[in-house]
Amino acid sequence: MRCTLRVSATGLYVDGDPKSQSEAVAICKSRAAAMVVLEDGVAKDEWKKVETALRREGIEILMRGPLGHAECLDNPLAKGCL
Repeated sequence: MRCTLRVSATGLYVDGDPKSQSEAVAICKSRAAAMVVLEDGVAKDEWKKVETALRREGIEILMRGPLGHAECLDNPLAKGCL
């Protein structure tokens, strides 16, 4: 089972619940992968901090995001970008 990690301008949400970055990473580490949803308005540097933390823990990242978002388009497993 994957965690759903929503990254928004107001914070991080795992499976719909607000979480700190460390809590989000711990939850997603216990799952098969993280389905990341990037919302409009998320600062690129904020997403990079979260991405770095996920990758440091070896968490597979699958992405959804705004149409045309570079991070979403760079992921070969991206959904919701077409």
